[in-house]
Amino acid sequence: MAFPRLNAFSFWLTALGGFLLYFSFVGGSGLYGAGNAPDVGWWRTRRDVTRISVGHSAILDHRSAGVGFGSIGTAINIIATILSMRFRA
Repeated sequence: MAFPRLNAFSFWLTALGGFLLYFSFVGGSGLYGAGNAPDVGWWRTRRDVTRISVGHSAILDHRSAGVGFGSIGTAINIIATILSMRFRA
């Protein structure tokens, strides 16, 4: 890889974001029982602003955006590796 530290950072960012995303489903209702899906829409905005969501599932879902940032870092690393370390004959 062209940038091994970026690769490691992206991996751990993706792992942490995945854990938070999983935990938003399991422990979203405050660890008092089985959680539910986060009450957010496609762009992570609340669907109905008049309703108050129970638990912390929406907050954990917002913090799990590290999955996307880790994937972008990995993609940049792969593209940089292909462009800079290709075989030149």
